[in-house]
Amino acid sequence: DTVTVSVDGKEIGQATVESHNGKLTWTAEVDGSVLSSANKDSVTATVTTKDEADHSATATDNHDYQVDTTIHADITITSIATDDNVTGPDSEHTQAIIGTVSGDV
Repeated sequence: DTVTVSVDGKEIGQATVESHNGKLTWTAEVDGSVLSSANKDSVTATVTTKDEADHSATATDNHDYQVDTTIHADITITSIATDDNVTGPDSEHTQAIIGTVSGDV
């Protein structure tokens, strides 16, 4: 059987149901840009199956997800001219300004 995967009502992929150690599974590979640009952050999967007597059954599931668009940056100056004092002789040479960054930097 085939699973159809949709976002915003549009089909974005299909997968074949496979048996792995007695468990029926499927995997659909989709472009991440389709997920990040969706109007509604939800994926729908649908499968339809038929038996030998031509009876059919359909199942559908929805799964919400989040698109993380928040980034964070921090910066700190930890020292200037090693001892935080710029004296007359210090002005005759280059001086180090040292710091740290964190977050998503």
